[in-house]
Amino acid sequence: MNRAVLFISMVMATAASGQTLLLKDGKKVVAKALRRSGDTITATAPSVNGAAALQGEVGYPLSQIDKIEFPEPAVLKSAAGLLLSGKAAEALSQSESAFTYFAGFRDAPGSYWSDLALLRISALAALSRDAEAEPLARQIISQASSPDTIRGAKVQLAGFAGRRGEHAEAIEICDQILREGSTSETMASAAMNKARSHQALKQWDSALLAYLNIPVFYPEQKAHVPTYLLGSGQCYFELSDLPRAKESFNALVTSFPSVGEAETAKTELDKIARREKALETVK
Repeated sequence: MNRAVLFISMVMATAASGQTLLLKDGKKVVAKALRRSGDTITATAPSVNGAAALQGEVGYPLSQIDKIEFPEPAVLKSAAGLLLSGKAAEALSQSESAFTYFAGFRDAPGSYWSDLALLRISALAALSRDAEAEPLARQIISQASSPDTIRGAKVQLAGFAGRRGEHAEAIEICDQILREGSTSETMASAAMNKARSHQALKQWDSALLAYLNIPVFYPEQKAHVPTYLLGSGQCYFELSDLPRAKESFNALVTSFPSVGEAETAKTELDKIARREKALETVK
């Protein structure tokens, strides 16, 4: 595969701890810094199997490298926290430097490129920038080696399809992920995307069943709780189960008063009040 020559300096607070190359012949190379040039990984001041560090740089063909042990980018956690706080634009900005650096090691074993790409896809989706996020998701699917990473990208594709109104495709993708299994975060996202598409198709029972996956199987995925409470409440309302609908909406307003879903829940509670009043009048 042809590649442009890449010379990228690492911009990460953890860089001082060094990066380690684990070679296929069993050697362990600890480097002060790494850069990529075509299919060669160049190590600065490398120390081989604990020996004194060499001066200058030494190149190692990518084909001879079993794995590269990079320091984990701190932004993976900090930006994820920003996403949970609704600060998607800030998460996107903070992840830019690390994402650019790891783009040079995109196909190298041990690279954090896919993790950073998934984080950025979530941020772009939250900012309604699906047109930018979708090509990145497809790139992950074509290049990542981890099945869980690929499923994480596919569940994002399901979200994009659903927002375009392609609900049958979205449901099919989500069903495949839910059958195969993946990380809790990906499975919860698949359940939510499936629920939204069933709800858009007015398939209330199926939508409700998918929403209820969150409290039953993935209660630790707190980011999905407001959407689950709103969606399940709306399904209960359509199924004329007003007590459960009120319970869901009240839980949302009480537990998450500052999220956008809470305002929608208040509107839904007003609808229930009008419905109950109309039913009383009939009696």
